Amino acid sequence: MSDESDILQKADALLHRRAIRNEPDFPVLTEVVDTHPPAPPSPVASVMNTGDSVEPPRTITRIDIEELEHRILETILPAIELQLAELIRSTILPHVCTLLDRSIKAACEEASRSTTSRATERLNETIKATIQTELSKLRTRIFD
Repeated sequence: MSDESDILQKADALLHRRAIRNEPDFPVLTEVVDTHPPAPPSPVASVMNTGDSVEPPRTITRIDIEELEHRILETILPAIELQLAELIRSTILPHVCTLLDRSIKAACEEASRSTTSRATERLNETIKATIQTELSKLRTRIFD
């Protein structure tokens, strides 16, 4: 208690000195700020005022949880789907396109080599057959 009285005496002395000097009257913090904020109304008081009865909290059932889960999914999934689509478009799709382009080029080159190789073989077979046919005709003419 002596601390409180000391503080009050110091405050009185300060106010007395200020009054003697004719200093402008600046508001003190306790004058500006309400030191006693209003207490929030208690649930009991509000029930007493309205005349309603207080219901105990209800038990959360499995159906309640499923409904909450459904509402959360309806809210969150569209946003996640948009973000996922943008992520795929911006990061994964370019890599997939690059890999697909490389695969298509490799397949085309292999097909070209295979086609060229088969065409060359068939051409060689045709030339051999033609030469044999022509030689056979010449032999027939020469020896007949």
